Amino acid sequence: MSNLFKIKLKKFNEKLDKGKIAEFQDEYVKRKNKELETRNLLTNWKHRIGDGGDLKIIHTISGSGSVSSIGRNTISPFSQRRIEDVLSGWDVISCSCVMKRLPTDTPWKGGVGALCIELDLDVPIQNILGVHPHDVNFPNFAGREGGLPQGRILNSYELADSIFQGKAKPSLFNFIMDKPYNSLLPAEVIYDHLINCRSSYSKSSYNEILVIGRSGINIHPGFPPTNKIKLNGISYRPNYSVIDKILGGQTYHHQELRLILEDLLFIKKLLQMNNLEYFNSTLSTRGLANNVRFNTILENAGFERHRTNPQLFKVTRDSFA
Repeated sequence: MSNLFKIKLKKFNEKLDKGKIAEFQDEYVKRKNKELETRNLLTNWKHRIGDGGDLKIIHTISGSGSVSSIGRNTISPFSQRRIEDVLSGWDVISCSCVMKRLPTDTPWKGGVGALCIELDLDVPIQNILGVHPHDVNFPNFAGREGGLPQGRILNSYELADSIFQGKAKPSLFNFIMDKPYNSLLPAEVIYDHLINCRSSYSKSSYNEILVIGRSGINIHPGFPPTNKIKLNGISYRPNYSVIDKILGGQTYHHQELRLILEDLLFIKKLLQMNNLEYFNSTLSTRGLANNVRFNTILENAGFERHRTNPQLFKVTRDSFA
């Protein structure tokens, strides 16, 4: 090998090394900036959903067995196990963010969930995977047989691929996710959306907050592993058409109450299984908290109103029989 060639090779290697170092430094700065952004966003969420905050995270279910995207007329896992135990076994849970104290000028202002029974959750901030101002059709049980939580795993990589590639589940709305699902937004963005959303109940009326259910998973650098999600309480906000008849004093057929009674029966079971005494009927924005007809329905279903808080209802002593 000639001396000239050795000199040229040395200079080439030096340039190559400098290029690699510069590339590494650039990636390092980007990564640290991203970590700082994530830290600021999650810290922001910690203040908004913590004690004294104005927002809360809920997961909604229904008495007919619906849970996330499973569909109606299935056996709800919450009817067989404690809520915290069920959620701790799920990879990603689709939740919604709503206001803790609802404004009173419009029925839906303050946020709604996709279904009528709201599980009020205490979510550790490191469990928050993604924040989206609208429903984003996340495939919660991707890779499992039938798309069900109890389905056997057919593809262990499909869920991760869905998260990082933004693969939405098929829907009637032909929704397409234009970014990865693990994208965060400030709590203020969601709050402003809740304030400005004055439409009737629709797909655009609720947001989607993705949280990790399983403990011990590292998803955010600089944060501890995910921790167990706890249950703070249960709320009920039915959106059935018969509600308008009850409010308006109109005549309705008893069969129209079927879904409400079905939900209330399910709530009884949830309270019993999760050692809760009361559920919260957050219906004052629609005038139902003090509606005699609605209160009669609750009493006939085996509930009685709290003596000092008109939004709390407890199960009567013999109602589980």
